[in-house]
Amino acid sequence: MRSLGNQITYHSPSRGFSMELGTSLTVLTASKVGFPISTTHCITGATAGVGLCNGKWKALNWRLLAWCFFSWALTLPAAAIVSGSLYAFAIHSPR
Repeated sequence: MRSLGNQITYHSPSRGFSMELGTSLTVLTASKVGFPISTTHCITGATAGVGLCNGKWKALNWRLLAWCFFSWALTLPAAAIVSGSLYAFAIHSPR
């Protein structure tokens, strides 16, 4: 969360309000429909969206966004490996 400050794009009070409003509307809509959603993903997407509204590609720190997307892609296999390992440990434990 520390990286979401001014490292992705410039923040101002009006931009921050737009980011938070977009995130909250996305979370409320997804909750109403029944989709599981991550608020961190939503605020990162909203930050990138507000940065793109600046009209320049250079307004965003693309390297930091790439690291965010890369870490999200690693989250699912890491969670699968940890949960599978714990399940295997529990199944093969002595009784």
